[in-house]
Amino acid sequence: MTTQEFKPDEEKSDCENLIVKDEVAIENTLSPLKMGPPLITKVPKRCTKPYRQDSSFTCSVCHISFSSNQQLKHHIRRIHFNLRAKTPQYEFKSINQVWFEKVMNSHELMEIKKTGQNKLVMKKSEPNFTVQIAEVDNAMDLSYLYPTNSKSQKIQCDICKNFVLKKDYKEHRAEQHDFATEIYNSLT
Repeated sequence: MTTQEFKPDEEKSDCENLIVKDEVAIENTLSPLKMGPPLITKVPKRCTKPYRQDSSFTCSVCHISFSSNQQLKHHIRRIHFNLRAKTPQYEFKSINQVWFEKVMNSHELMEIKKTGQNKLVMKKSEPNFTVQIAEVDNAMDLSYLYPTNSKSQKIQCDICKNFVLKKDYKEHRAEQHDFATEIYNSLT
């Protein structure tokens, strides 16, 4: 539609040497509305951060990826409750004790009976089965299920049963219980 000619005879600048023919066709293709730039441009914060496709934090149960370890921990606590408990619940039970647990990601209940040191018998309960909840005098400590990043919390020493600050626990074991030499002696 448009043709360009170059005239080397004249000594003009390169921009002036280009002559565009059929300027009417070019003007017809332009929009008749002349709009300026937008007055306010807001970009959401989530659009300004680069998108990470290599999410290195993946749930081992349902294989959903997360961009941070904190999001993964929150997901596990919310969706797969008690999945990563430090001590399995059955280890706190006595032999021939019966208890009920909810099946993960369902509305079913399982009746569990501990028959031996590491032996459990499990039965699926019938629909509309009701469980009688017993009153318990001693409270169960579930604080380890909800870890905090605070090193100011107190933890109980495995050996002397004293409570010490989490940040001082290694030092306490080394000084009070000679923990470093116990490990060294067991290795030699």
